[in-house]
Amino acid sequence: MNENDMYCEDVISKKIPVEVVKETDSVLAFHHTKPRWKTHIVVTPKKHFESLIDLANSSDDTLIKELLSVSAEVAESIESGEGGCVISTSVGSDQHSKHFHVDIHHGEEIPMEPMSPVA
Repeated sequence: MNENDMYCEDVISKKIPVEVVKETDSVLAFHHTKPRWKTHIVVTPKKHFESLIDLANSSDDTLIKELLSVSAEVAESIESGEGGCVISTSVGSDQHSKHFHVDIHHGEEIPMEPMSPVA
């Protein structure tokens, strides 16, 4: 586990409650705890991979297929209700949590509150 991995530390360990959309033995899909869009669902493997690059370099083809399947199922559900959605992930310095995850979202972006300066 990495120092900046709220998924392993809080979500997958169930330290913080989340609204589950779909859960398998290896993958968790849930409503984002701080959504940035009207609909914002996160799909993540329960096993730690830092990024898409790490997951792609792994030999865990079964997990990759399951992750894609759950992501597609979530996307299809949003598409049928809303007409479409965006599926994205980040790597490197653009990645806020160092645990691979897919954001699936639709609708207006919710403005983020500015961060308070550290005193």
